[in-house]
Amino acid sequence: MITGICDIQVAVNSLTAGAYDYITKPFLAQDLAVKVARALERRRLMVQRHQYHTQLELRVREQTAHLQQALGQVEHTYSHTLEALTLALDARERATQKHSQRVSDYTVAIAERLGISGEGLVDIRRGPLLHDIGKIGVPDSILLKPEKLTECEWVEVRKHPEIGYNILREIAFLEGAARMVLQHHERFDGKGYPHGLAGQHILLGARIFAVVDTYDAMTSGRPYRKALGYKKAQEEIVRCAGSQFDPRVVEAFLDIPEEVWTKTAE
Repeated sequence: MITGICDIQVAVNSLTAGAYDYITKPFLAQDLAVKVARALERRRLMVQRHQYHTQLELRVREQTAHLQQALGQVEHTYSHTLEALTLALDARERATQKHSQRVSDYTVAIAERLGISGEGLVDIRRGPLLHDIGKIGVPDSILLKPEKLTECEWVEVRKHPEIGYNILREIAFLEGAARMVLQHHERFDGKGYPHGLAGQHILLGARIFAVVDTYDAMTSGRPYRKALGYKKAQEEIVRCAGSQFDPRVVEAFLDIPEEVWTKTAE
């Protein structure tokens, strides 16, 4: 700003408006040249800094995109690995093939009905897939026994939630699923196992699983009985609301149309 007015307020207003300097007449040409050179250098540095930040933001976005893509591929690989593992586990118990995938789908359906979404569904999907992984530690002579189990054999079977939890708990991305595996045989009234947890002390995912596991067991055929229909299974689940099952979860189960359950089972 070059002016013949020597006024401090005009100088302040000029600098506030964006002027680099305020020069009053008369002035020497060499002084003006120095100030212009400094102003140009300042401008060059500002442009350079702006370009640097723009390029940095672009690189950060690119790296973030690459990282998200890599994480997506890892998660995709995890999902396929878990699905393959659950198919292998279900195949061991020939009467319950695809049971783990079905109860996983059922559990997610109820969880969504209860308003759970996004990342909250990850453990709720994985827990049911792996709920019986602890049966690896149960002898085939017990697991595949066609007759009624003895009390001693039931003791061995009831160890599988803790066995499964111990298998999974050191795997960071399965920590939440491991807790569901540990609690999947707890009851709302506290009469379940292994720790006799009750009510809200049981993970919501495990409370949902308790309902869908019972539903799938009743609507799947077994060598010793025929599969029950939806209505019979529904009646039993309603009867056990408040004792074996969380009433809120049962309500969500009942809110889902019958055809959704039928379609998911296919």
